[in-house]
Formats: sequence, C-alpha cells, structure tokens
Amino acid sequence: MCEPDPERREAIRRAFPNVALAAGVADAAGTAEIDCVVVATPAETHYEIAQAALAAGKHVFVEKPLTLDDGEAQQLIDMADRKGRVLMVGH
Repeated sequence: MCEPDPERREAIRRAFPNVALAAGVADAAGTAEIDCVVVATPAETHYEIAQAALAAGKHVFVEKPLTLDDGEAQQLIDMADRKGRVLMVGH
C-alpha cells in the first residue's frame, strides 16, 4: 500500500502489520515482489500512477475512469500492449 503521509502510513502499519507499505508509487513499483498495482486514487492521478507502474513492468488495475483524457488512455493501452502487461479498468 502506498501512502505519502507518514502519520497515516504509521496508522496503517499499526492496523495492518502484515501489509507492505511504501511512501509512493515509485517505491512500490520498484519492488520485485509486487506483480500488480491497483490504482484507487482521485481520477486526476490515474494516468501518472498507471504509467509509472507499467513502465516498471507491473500489471495495472485502475478504478474507473482509466484517465480523464482519451489520448492518455490510449497511451496506457499501447504501453501495456508493448510491455505484455495487463491493463484493466474496474467497473
């Protein structure tokens, strides 16, 4: 789980001691043990996070909408295809 706020991250750590925590997507995406990233954030952040996860070679599940821009959505689809990764949108 990614949480940039240190206080919230510590609260999550106490409540869920078996959950791996990272300060940001770059930290989590760079972890070899992580195969898939789930994006459940404000819609305006979906493209940036999904793009970073795909660039790191992760499968990506994004809560809808995939992006707020059709061109960005197509870029993610193309990137997933090139990398052989699954890009899935929740519904």
